[in-house]
Amino acid sequence: MPLARLCGACGTLTAEPARRCAGCGQPTNRRRRGSTHAYRKQRDVTLANATVCALCGRPFTADDPAETDHIVAYADGGTHAASNLRATHRSCNRRRGRGSTRPERVL
Repeated sequence: MPLARLCGACGTLTAEPARRCAGCGQPTNRRRRGSTHAYRKQRDVTLANATVCALCGRPFTADDPAETDHIVAYADGGTHAASNLRATHRSCNRRRGRGSTRPERVL
C-alpha cells in the first residue's frame, strides 16, 4: 500500500513515490535527512575549535561534553553551514531545545 503525503506547495494529497505532485506538478522529493559527510566534517571542525559553551560561557568537561548546536534548527530550515553551527554543552543544548534561536547566553 503506497503512502500518501500532502504537497508542501499546494496541499494536494499525493501518493508516494510519485516524483511530482498531481495537483501542481512540483517535485515531491524531500530534502535528505540525517548526517551527511559535509555536516559531519563541519561538526568536527566546530567542536575542535571550541573551548567554551556558546550559551553559558563555561568550559567543557567530561561530565558535560561539547556538542554541535544549530542556531536556526535544521528542521526549521537552518543549514549545516559553519555560520549556523556552534558548540554548546550537552545540558545547555537540551535546556534550549527547540526554543529560542537567539545567540545570547542562557543563564
